[in-house]
Amino acid sequence: MDPSPGLGRYFGALVTFGALTLAACGEPEATLRVVSTKSSQDDTPSIAVKKVPELARPDGRLPLTPTEYSAADLPVKGLAELPPEAQLVALGALNLSTGPCEPCQLQGQSLGECLRGGECPVAMELAERAVGLAGLGWPVDRVQLRIELPDAWLPTPPLTAPMVGAPTAPVQALVFIQLDDPGICAEVLQRWATLSARSDGGLGVTYAVLARGAEDADALYGAVAARLGVFPAYAAARCVAGESAEAAAARLSLKAVNDADRAKLAETAALASSLGVRAAPTAFVNGFRARGHQGELALARLIDAELTDHIELARDDAPTP
Repeated sequence: MDPSPGLGRYFGALVTFGALTLAACGEPEATLRVVSTKSSQDDTPSIAVKKVPELARPDGRLPLTPTEYSAADLPVKGLAELPPEAQLVALGALNLSTGPCEPCQLQGQSLGECLRGGECPVAMELAERAVGLAGLGWPVDRVQLRIELPDAWLPTPPLTAPMVGAPTAPVQALVFIQLDDPGICAEVLQRWATLSARSDGGLGVTYAVLARGAEDADALYGAVAARLGVFPAYAAARCVAGESAEAAAARLSLKAVNDADRAKLAETAALASSLGVRAAPTAFVNGFRARGHQGELALARLIDAELTDHIELARDDAPTP
């Protein structure tokens, strides 16, 4: 039973008022964001909403359309049992954050709308994360940072490919990479090595090599190196030391390319195509896409968001931020 029957109506009226007021200002398209929560003198929970510029978004994505769902509308475990102010935080995050799956991202649907549709496999996981963090006393803007990620979530099947870190780590990154530009691939390898080190065992990184053509020597020798278990050494020689593909292969005694190596490159290319990968590097962090040559801070945000369930929510003594 919803402990605050009027909460959804109050929240909905507030969001609608905020949206109408801001739309009347004639400002450029931007996203509604919850920026703070506070209690008025009569202890009725209230929420502040304002319009802020959107983050960079893929072409064709529509602005977020806020929703007004109450705890009675969203069957999220623990939501109805939250104290009123914490429940308002959770509802604010669910109604004013974009849904994670690609259709919701493209159409500007809220996470609440995704939950109602029931078609996004990861929506409930993020919703339960929002409820858990609200219950710990997190402010709504910080909750949003853990559930509203810059790009879509897509199902990423396992790929037999070179890996750094444990396959059982709670956060898994699938990184599509090309080896023909030593400067770029060296930076990508270093960036993910740094992120892996800072995650303290919480991150596993799988490298998926994309070929630029059927006879791309960098990718072909990379496939051989992966099959023989020496991909890190080959990638370091090619990208960091700047050796040619042929020189690195000769020094590492890589054998001739076989049909299995070519098949592996074809499998990787097919997976990349199915996931909409148009350029390397592109990474998927527990399925959340990070396109292009993103900086360490942007990638760390993705990783930290996914580590939330395994750190903050797993601790009985989790401190209130």
